[in-house]
Amino acid sequence: MSASTKTTNEFQLRFAPSDAPQGKYKLLELPQELCKVVESGLETQFTIRGRPNDDAVLCTASRTYALRAVTLSNTIVVATAPDPATSNDDETLELIVQDQVSQILELVPTVPKLHRLDTILKGCEYDEGHERDDEGGGTGDEMELDPDEDLRAGKRAKFTKDSVRGEIQASDEELSQGFKQFHILDIEGHLRPLSPSFLTQILETILTALVSQGLPLPPNPVPIDRLTHHLDLEHEMPRLVTEQILPWFGVVNGNNWEMDPTAAVKQVGLGRLMTYKNDPPTIEHFLDQWRTAVGDVFASIVDIALLEGNYLLSPAPPTQATHLVYFPSSALPITATALFTDLFLTRPRWRAVDIAPFLGAVAVDKKEQEKLLMKYARTTTDAAGGVWYTARATHV
Repeated sequence: MSASTKTTNEFQLRFAPSDAPQGKYKLLELPQELCKVVESGLETQFTIRGRPNDDAVLCTASRTYALRAVTLSNTIVVATAPDPATSNDDETLELIVQDQVSQILELVPTVPKLHRLDTILKGCEYDEGHERDDEGGGTGDEMELDPDEDLRAGKRAKFTKDSVRGEIQASDEELSQGFKQFHILDIEGHLRPLSPSFLTQILETILTALVSQGLPLPPNPVPIDRLTHHLDLEHEMPRLVTEQILPWFGVVNGNNWEMDPTAAVKQVGLGRLMTYKNDPPTIEHFLDQWRTAVGDVFASIVDIALLEGNYLLSPAPPTQATHLVYFPSSALPITATALFTDLFLTRPRWRAVDIAPFLGAVAVDKKEQEKLLMKYARTTTDAAGGVWYTARATHV
């Protein structure tokens, strides 16, 4: 057509040279919440995280998304304008086909893969015997040590927050929550998981100290300097450790600690339950021991429901339960197929209320849990209207 009849929406397409690289474009479809962030003009950073053999995830500052390839029914053409230096205004408008795309990548919210922290930091635990060994006295060279070299030399490997960030498929905000969830200390720049038994001991000592030392009780803020000084002087629990533990179980504002008594009591109960791995206690015996451990002031908070996702009732419902079996969700597989296989091998039938606490590692919300239950389990209803799940034979 002549130049005078050209319109801005009419072009001739021609393909790039045959030796041009193919498959160099990937189209990413952003969910609505990310589109709003991008369109806002605010500085935004998206990061692909994980090891080469991991399923890819994209992380924002606060959330993790699984990347999934979706095949299109129609091919999308990626075209660019020709080089202005070689184009002629009198020629027909052209677009150069650079690639043809038959798949797009979509983003789906997913659970952050924090479980790898346990694997990476295995052998780095901080226990009661280490509290004085790791305080000060460093040469300043420890941060430069190569973890692999340490392992070859028979030493404990050292990891920093930066060194694990690329290994963990989680956003920075979720990773920070993971350090709190897994009770990981920062000792002179190195990550050290606090052993559950030592954490239980520290929390029990704190709860006792609040009463014995006449310190303010919740909801009143506790002076951190008075509490940590007492723990260090009377119980040899270093401030380097206790000052990091306090934010795990409350809010720190300057020198004040606003304790979350429920969180502290829950952790004491979990620590106590872990000691019964091979010898399930009766429910009443365990509750009595738990109340004694936290003291009279906090005994009213004790409730077996606080430990859901960490135990099974024995014998299994509908029989009246008499014992607690330690069964932590953190020890279960993190892929849906393997998780449901383990659950239904443990028990062939589950009440809806009992199975839900164990699905957190594979489902971001209740809606996702329901989808997984429809896929991996069959639903039955008993005479009383209770919902039960059994395995689908195709998966277990």
